[in-house]
Amino acid sequence: MGDGQVTLILLCLLILAPIPLMALVASTLPQTQHASETLREAEANLEGAFNGVKAAEEAGASKHEVNDLTLKLNNALDLLMNAERAIRAGDVEAAENYALKSMDLAAEVNMEAQKIRGNAQKSVLQNKVSAFSSAPVAALILAVAFHYSYKAWRKRDFNRLLRMEIREVKRRR
Repeated sequence: MGDGQVTLILLCLLILAPIPLMALVASTLPQTQHASETLREAEANLEGAFNGVKAAEEAGASKHEVNDLTLKLNNALDLLMNAERAIRAGDVEAAENYALKSMDLAAEVNMEAQKIRGNAQKSVLQNKVSAFSSAPVAALILAVAFHYSYKAWRKRDFNRLLRMEIREVKRRR
């Protein structure tokens, strides 16, 4: 074999060797794209769940309920981060599984946050109604108490006046 043939063989190997690698990459490309789409959906669900938790907190949900939702939201975020790590490592199936679990958990958090928000709004409304309805009742009770205490005070003064004796005043000369 001459130098020309060796060069030709090496050139052919350099040109033809990447073809199986490109075929492998091309076959995993649709899977990677699908996993990337799933990751984007999971991120959107996570953002929606975060906004739901924030809205529930603003509506007046208890700290305990908000803490529980935040813990679940952090778990969903951890699953999403695991999915991103898996896709970088090339494990498309694991990435998709993590992303789907994250989506499910984020959807659950969002539903709970909406329920808690509704309950908190209802509770705040009931507190406002009871505060506004109890103010006139308290005013009436105070008015009646003032009226009867004033009446008792006047009666006491009147009775004291009736018990007084008339004395004879001596004149000086």
